[in-house]
Amino acid sequence: MAVLERITSKRPAPATKFFEPTSVSPAHEFQISWASIAGANKAEVTQAALTISPAMVAETFDDVRVTDDNGMKVVALPPKKFLKALALVGLKQQGQDAEIKAEGDLAGRRLTVAFPAAHGGWDAPRFSVPAVSRQNFVPATLLGASFSDRLYSLNESVFAGSVRVALVTGNNASDFQSQAIALSKAHVTTETPARNLKVFAPDDTVLWRMPELPADAPDAEVDLRLALEQAFNKKLANCEQLVARFHIEGDEPSAVFLDLGRVSGALLRVHEGVLTTELAGDPVQLDLGTGLAPTAPSSVTGDLAIRYDGIRILETLSDALPSPSTAISGLIVDAAGALRAFPPEGSAGVQPARIGVVGRASEECELALEFVEAIGDTAGESLGLPALVMVTPASRIETHWAEVSAPLTLANGCALRVRANRGRFLWAAVPQPLVRVAIHDPDPGGRPLFLGGTLLANVTMEKSHEPARALPAQPFVNQPPLLASDLFLTVDVSDLTLRYAR
Repeated sequence: MAVLERITSKRPAPATKFFEPTSVSPAHEFQISWASIAGANKAEVTQAALTISPAMVAETFDDVRVTDDNGMKVVALPPKKFLKALALVGLKQQGQDAEIKAEGDLAGRRLTVAFPAAHGGWDAPRFSVPAVSRQNFVPATLLGASFSDRLYSLNESVFAGSVRVALVTGNNASDFQSQAIALSKAHVTTETPARNLKVFAPDDTVLWRMPELPADAPDAEVDLRLALEQAFNKKLANCEQLVARFHIEGDEPSAVFLDLGRVSGALLRVHEGVLTTELAGDPVQLDLGTGLAPTAPSSVTGDLAIRYDGIRILETLSDALPSPSTAISGLIVDAAGALRAFPPEGSAGVQPARIGVVGRASEECELALEFVEAIGDTAGESLGLPALVMVTPASRIETHWAEVSAPLTLANGCALRVRANRGRFLWAAVPQPLVRVAIHDPDPGGRPLFLGGTLLANVTMEKSHEPARALPAQPFVNQPPLLASDLFLTVDVSDLTLRYAR
């Protein structure tokens, strides 16, 4: 009966993930996994290969059949095996009592082994202990074997069905004279290469096959990219963990060295179609639907189209919006109204297109916004018709804009009076009530557009389009970023793709 004794290789083990030869009979499974990314809907694999290096499975067979051939002994070998060593028990020259156990017992004789010839009979001896010495210009021959402690070992295994052992005299192969020997029993150690190897994809399709991988075969490289990409994309579609299981198998017994090298690629969060963001003074969050990963993507790309709507914030008469971390207080506007005076200088000649107040309402509210003369802290005569704005209940502080319908030119020393025709309004104050004034201006003036606080573009024309634009990646962390500008803009981002390297 064969006993699996060890696994060895004809060459040093490569620097691999699997540092020892791996048995692949029964099948050996290995898996590749990637950490998931919030919202990822596509996987791309750019590098994934399994390198398979030959290994040999060593087996020991006890008490194999031994027959006589004119005083020499023929040892039968298990089928489809490579002979590596012979254990010769009770080896003697016929008629003598001394057992030959090692090279030192040969006493000037040689112990040779020969293998069957292709067309019958036996080839000349292939190994000899001791080796045939160098003669004149002929180098030493029949090398590559040793004999010690009854074990005749070959440095290089030989594929054969049987082997003939002979005790000979003579200094070279042409002079060998065999002497009849006795042999009580023999054990053999064989080596077997991996046979009928197959590598299976996660869906059990065969990616690669090899009938036999002998010891001197070159490394085989199996491309896993397409199968891995398909497996990961299926997992993404089913909202499952990104774990892909492959397996390799061969006939019994089979073993190989495995090197699963670097697996790289990317997880993509692709938003197909157009994401449209209307900017009217306040920052607006890019509508990505769900939260983002806590780490920034490796890159972000998308087609970027910007249209300037011909209106911009007038910085000289407009308050900056408070940051989200700023504590907000304010005053309650009801029918009695409230006033915000502008600086004495700087408003002359301004023709407002829209006027905005910053705050929120806890109930349905209609506000009347009216420019008036400022007489100290009180309102003087009206400078034009009131502009109306409806405010819906909300918890968020934002700018509520009213259209200035009739042409109006401001003078120095004016104020804005705000009254609630219906409901009440919390007018945010930091410390003064916050006002925003927008004017018509055909020239955007190169004013900036920000994405998450990072400059995205300086707007210099009415319309612009940049296909496959690289966008700042750092803003895309945890939550969708804010778009912000003092320009009234329509920003379209098409086919937004967040790429996370793996």
